[in-house]
Amino acid sequence: MDYFSSFPKEERRRVKYVVMDMSHLFYAVLKEFFPQATFIADKFHFARQVFWALENVRKTRQKTRDAKYRLYFKRSKSILRKKGSRLSPEEKEKLELMLWQDKEIKEAYFLKERFYDVLDASSKEEARQALDKWLWVAKESGLKEFKASIRAYENWKEEILNAFSTGITNGQTEGFNNKIKVIKRVSYGYRNFENFKSRILMVFRA
Repeated sequence: MDYFSSFPKEERRRVKYVVMDMSHLFYAVLKEFFPQATFIADKFHFARQVFWALENVRKTRQKTRDAKYRLYFKRSKSILRKKGSRLSPEEKEKLELMLWQDKEIKEAYFLKERFYDVLDASSKEEARQALDKWLWVAKESGLKEFKASIRAYENWKEEILNAFSTGITNGQTEGFNNKIKVIKRVSYGYRNFENFKSRILMVFRA
């Protein structure tokens, strides 16, 4: 709040868009300082809610299996996350085995695939219709692991849909942050901030 207060009010009122994760605290602060802005839920942050739910279903169901299938389910989790249309023939065989073995994983995978109807929407209205359908199907599934994502999508519905009318995301910024973390990790940290800063600037200029 101190940082945002350092900018003149008339300057803050000219901010058109705010892209953010789904934090009610951040929203409350940002809404106060940028009252004219359109708020957008970042696509990465709202999409991962579904993948988290799918992963929680996998972990829960995995525990009910014997050692052989438990290890198989664990090693095949990347196949569940991958978009169905991008699976190789071998991956499709492994997927079919998992879905045949467990009804709840099958339902969770189906919900994940249906959510691509939202992510691939070409307009706000198309996204709205797809999201409404997805919410209905998710509620009907009765999977408790999806309750958090259902609640998040209902609470942040307009901000999510704004992502489709503007096409704005924090993707580039998130990419910068990830690269900076990699720089820090491969260097085993920096004791001198100026050296760290110089390294970051050198990498990004390249």
